[in-house]
This record gives sequence, C-alpha cells and structure tokens, in this order.
Amino acid sequence: SSRARASSIARMDPRDVAAYIERQRARRAPCVVVLTPDDDARARESLSAALDVPRLVDVLRPFRVVDDLNVVVRADAENPQRALSVRALEVRFKSDSGATSATRDDAEARGRDAVASECFDVSTMTDDTCGRVRRETGDACVRRARTEAETSGRFEKFFDANERATAFNECEAFDHALGAILCVRAGKSSYEDVLQSFEDLKQQFLRLPVFATGGADPETCFGKVLVWDARDGATTKEEAEALLQRVRQTGAWDCELLTLNSDLEGTCASGVDWNEHRETVISRAAAERAGVANEASKTMGRYMSLEDVDRAKTYVRVFVTKTLLPHMERKLFALSTQIYNTRKGLRNQFKTFWGRSTATATAHRDGEQGHRSPEGQIRLAGDLAFMLGDYDTALANFKLVHSDYKSQSAWKRLASSYEAMAHVYVTTRHLRNKADLKKDINHAYDSAMTSLLKYETIGGVGDLHLAHVEMLKARSAVEHATALTAIGAYREAHAPLVSASAFVHSDLRAALLLERAAFAFVRCHPPMVRKFASYMILAGARYVRAGAIAAATRCYSFALPVSNEYGWSAAVEHLNTTLGRRVANIGHTKAALEFFRDAVGCAAYLPADAQTVRIDALEEFAAKYASEVPAEQRDAKGAKKLAPTHVIVPEGTEKGQLIGLDVLVRVRTESWLIKRCRALDAGTVAPPPREGGEGAAGPGPRLRGGEGVEARGGGNRAPGRERRGRLG
Repeated sequence: SSRARASSIARMDPRDVAAYIERQRARRAPCVVVLTPDDDARARESLSAALDVPRLVDVLRPFRVVDDLNVVVRADAENPQRALSVRALEVRFKSDSGATSATRDDAEARGRDAVASECFDVSTMTDDTCGRVRRETGDACVRRARTEAETSGRFEKFFDANERATAFNECEAFDHALGAILCVRAGKSSYEDVLQSFEDLKQQFLRLPVFATGGADPETCFGKVLVWDARDGATTKEEAEALLQRVRQTGAWDCELLTLNSDLEGTCASGVDWNEHRETVISRAAAERAGVANEASKTMGRYMSLEDVDRAKTYVRVFVTKTLLPHMERKLFALSTQIYNTRKGLRNQFKTFWGRSTATATAHRDGEQGHRSPEGQIRLAGDLAFMLGDYDTALANFKLVHSDYKSQSAWKRLASSYEAMAHVYVTTRHLRNKADLKKDINHAYDSAMTSLLKYETIGGVGDLHLAHVEMLKARSAVEHATALTAIGAYREAHAPLVSASAFVHSDLRAALLLERAAFAFVRCHPPMVRKFASYMILAGARYVRAGAIAAATRCYSFALPVSNEYGWSAAVEHLNTTLGRRVANIGHTKAALEFFRDAVGCAAYLPADAQTVRIDALEEFAAKYASEVPAEQRDAKGAKKLAPTHVIVPEGTEKGQLIGLDVLVRVRTESWLIKRCRALDAGTVAPPPREGGEGAAGPGPRLRGGEGVEARGGGNRAPGRERRGRLG
C-alpha cells in the first residue's frame, strides 16, 4: 500500500496543485470596494476617455498582493493563545459597479468576447493549416492536443466570466465587501466638504445590492484617500497637502494623499502594465450606468510617474496592515466567541438538536436568510478563516453549518458550503493519498450538485431562477473538473463536464465543456485517443450550431488523424465531408477539394444516391479550383494530389502518367473502381475491364465526353442489389 501511495503521489504534478491553490486563494481573497462621489466619478470617466488615465480602482489593483507582512493574528475564542502568522495577503479591489452580480446573458456575452479570436476568427485559417491534418499521424495529433490542452486559455476565459457573474450573491460571504476605500478629489473648497463627501460615500457603500438585501454584514472598515490629479488643474500639490492636514486634524486622522498623472510629458515611466490589471465589469447594466468601457488602451496610464506608483503601493500596504487585518481579526474573534458559546460543547449540541425540530416548521429559505442568522455568521467565520489561511477552522465551520442548512431546506447555501469544503480538501490534503483525496472531492461536489438540483426544483420559478441555477451548476461542474485535473485524476475529470454540457442551453458553452472533456482524455497516461476523438466530434457539432466555424474546424482536425489511424471509414468520410464544407464556406477551395476527394475514397459504404452527392460536391469544387487557378500554376505534385479517387484510367496510359482534373466520372459503388484507384496511387495502371463482361450489372456512368463505362457486379446476385465497394 505504501508503494501504491507513493506512485499515486508521484503522478500528481506539484505545479498544477500550486496553481490551483493560488487561484482559489485569489478568488476568495478579501474584497474591498473603491468608491468616488458621483460627480467625481463622471469627471474621472471623461478625463480617462480623453487622457488615457486609469480609474482609481485600477490604480490600486496592481499592488493587491502585499508580501512580507509577518502579522500575528489571534482569532480563536476556544484557544485564545493560538496564534496564526499571516505572511502575505491578497486584496480584491472592486468598484461599486464591479461589486454586483450579473445575468446569464451578461456572462455569455462577456465569455463570447473572450474567446472570439480562437473560436470565431477564420482569418488565421489558411490552406496549409486546413490541409495539414490530412497528413498528420495519430501520435503527432496527440502531442499537438496535449500542448493545446496545457497552453490554451479559452476555457478559463469563458468560464471565468460565468464564475464572476455568479459572484456577490447573498450566500457566499467571501464575496461580501469587508471594507471600502473612500476617495475624494483634492479640489474641494474646504475640509468640511471633504468630510461630508466621506459620509456620503459611506451611505453609497451601504446601498450596494449585497447590503441592501441584508445578505452581508454592514460592520465594515473604511480607508480615506484624498486624490490630487496633476492634470486636473483645479489645485496645486501644496494646496492638496495643506487640505490633507486640515482633514486629519478634524476627524479623519487616517486619511492619506494619492497623486495621479504627475508625469506631464506622458513618457510611460511608471513601468506598470495598467491594461493587465484593469477591472472588467461583467454586468452590462452596471457598466452602462457607471459609464465604464471594457476596451483596453495601449497608452493607458502614460501620465503616471514613479512617485504616483510608489504612493499607491505604500497606501495599499498601510491600509492592509492598519485597517483591514485588524478588522478581520476582531470580526473573526467575535464570531468565534459566539459560535463557541452557542454551538460548541455537548450541552449546546443537545440544545441545537432538540431545538431544530421546532424551528424546521418556520425554516428560512435561501433568499430569507441574512447575515444576522446563526448560519450566516458561521459561514462568515469559515470564509474569514479561509482568507487568513486557517483552513482547519474554516473546514470545521463549513461542516458545522450543514445540518442547519439541511433542516431549513437552504439548498443553495448548502451547495456553496460543500464547494468550499472541496477547496479546503485540495489545499490541505494534496500531499496525502491521492485516492482518499479524490474520494473527498467527488463526495463534496456530488453533494453540491444534488443540492443544486433540489434548489432548482423548490427554490423558485421563472426563467431568471432557472438561468441562475444553470450558471451555478456549470460553475460547480467546472470547479469539480478543475480540482480533479489539479491532482492528476484526468480519467475522472471528464464526467462533470459532460454532465454539465447536457443541461446548458448555450451551444457555445456546451461545446467548450465537451472540448475540455476531450482534452482530459488525451492527458491520461496512456492517452485514451478513441474517446478523445469521439468527444472532439461532439464538441465540433456544438461549435457548428453556435456558428464558431474556426473552433469546429479545430475539433474535427483533432479527430481526423485518430480516425484514420484506427480505420474508422464512416468517421473518416463524415469528418472529411464536414471539414470540406466548413473550409469551403470560408473560401479555401483547394483545401475543400482535398477533403472532398478523401471523403469520396471512403464513401463505399454509403448508398448510391449518397455517393452521387459526394461526387457532385467533388466535381463542383474541382471545376471551381480549375477556374480559380490558372493551368500554369498547377504543378505536377499538386495535380496528382488533387486527382479524384474514383477515376477511369484511359487505355494506353503510361506508368506514372498524371491524371488531370478533367477525367472525372460518375460512379456507383463498384469495388473495381476502388481497386483501380489503389493501382493508380501505386503507380501501376491496368487496362480497363472489357465491356459486356461476365457479371455486368448494367450500363455504368458516363464520362463527360459521352463514352459509356461498364461496371462489374458481384456474380449471382438478386436483381436490383448492387455490390458495394470495400476499403482494403
């Protein structure tokens, strides 16, 4: 068993686990909202549009990770002497428009924009890239697929928009803002106006949807900033510093000064890529209301100087160490004390058990539970512990609240707590036995999906409710597959993705899920190439329905070499025909002709009328290619490559002689034609069969010149039955 455990741990890539843990910590980092007055916001937006000035929230986002803290936190009421060392903390800075949830249509639109270049842009497809898959081997296809699975980011980009659209709901406390940074321009006439603006911003902060519905705790911390813009021209820097001193003396002692756009020449001396850290607002209604544009600018932040950057970086560190961390410590200690006094111990457990039966009759559903409920406070304590890195306390709180959620039919909150437990499992148990870890992950996410199905049934009615549940189920399935992929369980990672593709209404979303499931098969050791090809074909079909021709062509190109390797005639014919149609629609006549030629060579299993359709398409594109490309530009190699498969070789043709595009005939399903095709490709030519020979099945198809061709039948066969060709 020790050898099996060692081998299972060795198959787990530490880099994948580290990337997963870092991503989950960033996703569940404490949220802080950056606020400006409405008039200042409008002025800042107009100034940003004219001068490429970053928004205030974008000024702070590049410095969201504060390292080398070494802060000791004591937040365990049961053991007050237990100390937790916080060495680094990441903060999620959001604007008031970004700290709101979005609809399924918003997530779909943002995800579609994120993958447009890889799924809808056909300008990158050329004749060489389209026809390369015809000559690719199965092993080369597997290597290319593995590289694509590890480097492509379209799946993460699309479902990151889906995840952010479900954020800032009432049941996940890690999305509730723990504080706000109140920003006021230094152009105010007096310090009284500045102080009044701070109070107005506090009320604006408490009007956020998550506070207005009662889902989040309004007891938060605040940071105060006086902003001086060098290009604004309303005041000088000395006047701003004098105003700051008056503000500090009259109540706002923790107010700081931020300077912007001090580089009047616009030399881009800050050394920060502001577009990389800019906030993207998923909700289109919130973005339009705030006047936020999601388009990037190459010259964004060119007026920011090194002094401006240093001031912003210093302020973030000061805010985290002096305001945010002390608030989180006090909050978690108060919640831990309340939980210890009411829920811990044998006596409290008996009281909770017997009292739950009477409380079940008046149980609060998901939408009616607020931050003041005992369950909401336990969940908040678990999320705060996760943010600070106390994963054992977080897991204990997530487990503690399960029985309450079940008794009150709060299925949405129960599903969210199961998902949080899975994140703790991967974070803390990735060095243990992989089989046990995989079992824990599957149990947590299966329980979460079961809870979401119950929430879909009894949680509400209407299209909005169903759309919201669909996003939650898709998020849970994607997180399940991501966790399994991180620990190296590629064989099981496809199952949640395939299940999620069945209940989503979007063809693009379902295609991405199926494509990701196919990549899970190819990352196995050894790769499961047949299942990989099968799911790639399914993904390509959904891409076609979504109008993503570039993505559909990519999926079919992955499946074609595998089908050729295993000799799947029906699949090869279908893939070549489909690829021929797809590339023909975007103007690649030469590549389409090659695909149709290969499709005709594998069409012997089809009925005569279906083969006629394939030949018609081949003739059509052969004539189109002959009309588009002059004869002197068709070299000998290209002429033989583009020669049709089913041809009648004229008598007297010498060995190795090229067959041009004008020697096209209509055929039925006679096997002797395919045999002559093999002889043609081998460079040997046999004389054509004698007309009226034994076993003739009747008059054959005619050449374009009007000559009749006889076809051999299959001996003593019943009238009306034709002999079908068979691939060798």
